[in-house]
Amino acid sequence: MARCTQQRDHALYCQASSADIKMNWKEPVALAAGYLNLATLHGAVTGNAHIYKRSFRGELANEEIVVLA
Repeated sequence: MARCTQQRDHALYCQASSADIKMNWKEPVALAAGYLNLATLHGAVTGNAHIYKRSFRGELANEEIVVLA
């Protein structure tokens, strides 16, 4: 059976401390409080932690992306 693919141009963001996140996601230089207005986020982001980013671009498998944090 052929795998379905899809053209993607997405970015995912998460705040976690697992080894997988630290190894495979891009880490910003500053903590979240250094560049976000935390008052507008209603507790969804911890200011004294980093927000990691992972980009998905190109022709990729059409499947779920699971983040284990």
